[in-house]
This record gives sequence, C-alpha cells and structure tokens, in this order.
Amino acid sequence: MRYCGFCGKELPSIHPPAAPIRTPFGDLESRFAAMEAHPSMEGVLAHAPGTRGIAAGHTARGVFGIVFSVIALGMFMFTLMIFGPFAVFPLIFIVVGVLVAMSGFKKSAKFQSSPLERVKAVVVDERVRISGGGRNSSSRTHYFATLQDKENNRQEYMVDEATASTIAPGDIGVAFIKASYMLDFRRIEV
Repeated sequence: MRYCGFCGKELPSIHPPAAPIRTPFGDLESRFAAMEAHPSMEGVLAHAPGTRGIAAGHTARGVFGIVFSVIALGMFMFTLMIFGPFAVFPLIFIVVGVLVAMSGFKKSAKFQSSPLERVKAVVVDERVRISGGGRNSSSRTHYFATLQDKENNRQEYMVDEATASTIAPGDIGVAFIKASYMLDFRRIEV
C-alpha cells in the first residue's frame, strides 16, 4: 500500500488487480473439485492397471544381452583356437553383451520395485517422437503425455499406444504412474 506524503491518506493502487490465470481447459480449480466429488471416484482409485509388457521389454533386453554374450563367448573360444592372441576382438562383444544384459535387468528391477501412484490430473499436452526408419530399417514411435496436477505442477510421462489413443488435452481424471510410465488414465466426466 502507498500513502500520501502530506496527509497520510491511502492512495489508490496504480496496478489493476491481477486477473486469474486462464487456461484453455476451463476453470481447473472447479473441475478438480467436481472430480473429487464425482461418485465414480472411489471405483476409479481402486483400479489396478497391468504393466502392458513394459517390464517384459526390459527383461527381454537382458535376455538378449545374455544370448549375445554366450554367442560371443563361442566366437572367442573358436577364435582363440585358430588365431591365438587375435582372439581379443570377441572379448569386446562379450563385454557389450554383459553390459546390455545388466542394463535391461536393472531397468526391469527398478520398474518392478517402483510403487504404483494414482495422480489426479488434467492432460495438458501429448507428444510423439518417431525414431529410426529409413531405407532398410523400421521406425519406432514413442508416445508422451504431459499432466498437470491440482497444484499446477506439470510432468511428462511415457505412455503406450493404447493409452495415447484414449487421451486428449483437457481430459481430467486419474493417471496411474509407475516409474516414468503412465500405465493408464481413467477419465472422469465433469
């Protein structure tokens, strides 16, 4: 507040009051309140989604690393018998295989030990990243969703294609998060 230096009277503010932040998703505070009071909220929070093969993908990488290492070990033994000291080259493949296996199993263990979190949020954005592809290779598509919670905190999560096809910016509901993956999103109509 400002006061007059001569009479001490309070002076009017020269700045107009700040307008509330507007979002393209409507009044989020009232939408979150309506979602909390929705009769289906208890059932939605009780839902336990499956992992849809995310952990299996990490485990598959670990198994591939082991198989790769075993094949490289066979190459090493064969090369050792024929070329002697030049057998060092297949050792590099063995090390790479072991590192790939360790990485895959470590990611799988981390994912399995992560708790399942239920986050009440609004979907604010979706993103797709395409990698690979070309003359003789296939491409991979990665899907991401950005969620905003009641406190206006935003976080981006990786989602699978099935979940990505069912959400859209502005949807409000409960996201089921494990590690950095959004396993499922249950929309609440408010």
